[in-house]
Amino acid sequence: MERGIIAASTAPGMPNVWPLLAGAGYRVESFPADGEGGRALEAGTREGRFAGVLDLVTAELAADLYGWPGSAGPDRLTAAAIRGVPQVISVGQTHALTPEQADKLGLEIAQKACAASGPTVVMLPLGGYFLAPLSPGGRGAGGEGVELFQSLRNWIYGVDVVELPFTISDTQFSAAAERKLLELLGERL
Repeated sequence: MERGIIAASTAPGMPNVWPLLAGAGYRVESFPADGEGGRALEAGTREGRFAGVLDLVTAELAADLYGWPGSAGPDRLTAAAIRGVPQVISVGQTHALTPEQADKLGLEIAQKACAASGPTVVMLPLGGYFLAPLSPGGRGAGGEGVELFQSLRNWIYGVDVVELPFTISDTQFSAAAERKLLELLGERL
């Protein structure tokens, strides 16, 4: 028996099978983080279609902040917060080329997470938020560094932040995100 639908933002190379959520009776609808997918995720959440949101790829926020392709508009990451829908947020595939951009993006994510009227958790993939791990110097393949993680730590208040030693695409990270969302939904694990 289906208990509800979970919205998930994803990127190529990330898990698209959610065994823990399926085992608990939820169906997952995936939305690519390409602008259009983010707008559809937000619209469905505003309409009350989703019991929870697994928002692991928030690249569309950076695209909106910097005028890059793939923006979902300034309302991205707001519908679950406004409706009180349980949500797990992460920073997959986000782009920030300078420390200043990373701080601005961290502030944007933090403000939206902190404004949530429902249960919200931010999960940080310390191994990297792209498909490949961070290099020893803490920089991703596109030059992105750990400045985003520090910015989020600086700006978030009243919202749990869970840090894990995996990349955004590791199955251990997605399983932890599933468990956390089930917990926020009040499911017994």
